Amino acid sequence: MWESDAVHGYYHLPGLNQPATSYHNLQRIPLLSGAALLAPAQVLQHIGAFDESYFMYFEDTELSLRARLAGYELWCDADAVITHYYKLGFSPTKFYYLERNRLLTFLSTFRRSTLLKLLPALLLTELLMWGFALRGWTYLQMRFRTYTYLYKRRNAIQQRHRIVQSLRQVSDAELLQDSLLSLPFDQLAGDRLGYWLDVLIRPFYRLMRPQISRTLGSRK
Repeated sequence: MWESDAVHGYYHLPGLNQPATSYHNLQRIPLLSGAALLAPAQVLQHIGAFDESYFMYFEDTELSLRARLAGYELWCDADAVITHYYKLGFSPTKFYYLERNRLLTFLSTFRRSTLLKLLPALLLTELLMWGFALRGWTYLQMRFRTYTYLYKRRNAIQQRHRIVQSLRQVSDAELLQDSLLSLPFDQLAGDRLGYWLDVLIRPFYRLMRPQISRTLGSRK
């Protein structure tokens, strides 16, 4: 039984704010949520378990992408019922771990050539996150802390990248096939401002997707 995928700026969360009766049976999904998931022991022995350096946030996203990179499929049993109590909110500490681990996941999962092709979209996302950090000095400190962490850990990150890439059985284009065309702006900036940010930014992400797909092709 696989639980539904998470919202982390990569992929959408199917069924969010929709009746539970809208979904049934097993469905193939792009990401798993750490709130509830099961994995065969032999799969974890092959790809490894959660990356403990993440501490919290994005560890389920990274594990999901690593599994898919190794050729495994992710499934959700839509008829299963899991109760997970969660209250949406942001703090500077949460912002730090979300952003740090988002970048860690990109750096370990995708080829360097892929990251270069994604660079315009990645830079736009970074600019938007800096804009979000303007809400307070502590948030700005967390942005600098993120980059400091990545720089100090650059050798370990390169080593991790080599380990993850050794599992590769599918192309980056396949991993990115179901990726988001936008970010969850409503969660970052509220419903009204989030709506207009989405209207402005979504066309750019939409423009980037086919270009990335064409340039990456099906190369593993």
